[in-house]
Amino acid sequence: MKIKFQKLVLLCKKSEEVIHSSTQITYFHGQISAGKSSIVRLIDYCLGGDLEKTPALSQEMVSVQLFAIIGTNTVLFERSINDTTSVQVTWTNKEKESSTVLAPLSAKQSPIWKNDIYNLSDLIFDLANITPIKVRRSKSDVDSPLVCLSFRDLMWYCYLEQDNLDSSFYNLTDTYKSLKSRDVMRFVTGLYTEKMNELEISLDELRSNRAAKLESIRQIRSFLQDFGYSSEGDVSEEIFEVENKLSQAQQELSKIRDGHASKTHFTDSLREKLREIGQNIANEQNALQDLENRINEQEALKSELLSAKFKLSRSTASSSLLAGVKFDVCPACGLELHKHPNPESCYLCGQETQANEKEPLAQAEVMRKDLNSRIEDLSESIKRHAIAQKRQIKRV
Repeated sequence: MKIKFQKLVLLCKKSEEVIHSSTQITYFHGQISAGKSSIVRLIDYCLGGDLEKTPALSQEMVSVQLFAIIGTNTVLFERSINDTTSVQVTWTNKEKESSTVLAPLSAKQSPIWKNDIYNLSDLIFDLANITPIKVRRSKSDVDSPLVCLSFRDLMWYCYLEQDNLDSSFYNLTDTYKSLKSRDVMRFVTGLYTEKMNELEISLDELRSNRAAKLESIRQIRSFLQDFGYSSEGDVSEEIFEVENKLSQAQQELSKIRDGHASKTHFTDSLREKLREIGQNIANEQNALQDLENRINEQEALKSELLSAKFKLSRSTASSSLLAGVKFDVCPACGLELHKHPNPESCYLCGQETQANEKEPLAQAEVMRKDLNSRIEDLSESIKRHAIAQKRQIKRV
């Protein structure tokens, strides 16, 4: 798995702090309590970890952003300082297609992306184009269900606590972590092969099917006993009697049909039914076309909002960079600038300026949250319309 960090952006109440990463190795050095460990913990926080909130973080920080390259995707992780359940993930693939999703830390009942992405861990593995192995939730129970190896299990070995530098790197002395450590080593070293993983999944499915069938047999026996069927012979005898009654009823029906003289042609009723079915099909096809148009419109709007979100990020960085720049000469023609008599006017263009009550960074943060909210609403709406579209296709 290849993950390259580009920069870490801390959005504070009165400033924006940017910490760039090297393409090779990044060193952080400074005095004690200068915040070196906090940088690493904030990176881990963007990847779904917990964060120890110091007084400085609680009072000043609003949210944190992590720009990274995972596989062939450029990814942006965004997480509010008070968000304990999810991370906003936005990425652009090599075909320049952008997507975003609010990824929960714990798996949801329904997929959040594609058909098999349920949480942040699954999404990170998918962006890296890696399929995690499946391991048993309980190592002591052979019937325990299979679960995917979590990205957080790998993160145990990406940061060494200072108090435990001399202890076992693989946490083999910890009762809980030792079992997870073995799974991680098998995944990293390749000892846990794909074939073995497939065999364990097949074995788990067979055990589940066997348990379901045994339960079905038990329920069927209980159901039959309630109606007085104690054996297979009783059921066969009842079926034989019902078949005889059915044969007699069919013979009587044939006699009635032979003696019946129809006054109308048999195609008249079919013709009316055909007209009704044709009208219903036309209505259903029109409804399907309306759903397709809505989905296309909302996907186009979502793409525009994603582009606006990246433009906002670049605009905020540019505004922070040029906020304190003062020009003595015109940047376009090189002539010396003349001071205007009105102190309220811009010294560069001479137009009257209006005081902005809100700070640019605060405005950008509000706009970013609003864009995320709108994009999330559009994603949910597109998902609902897609479900309705599938149902409509089946109906047509």
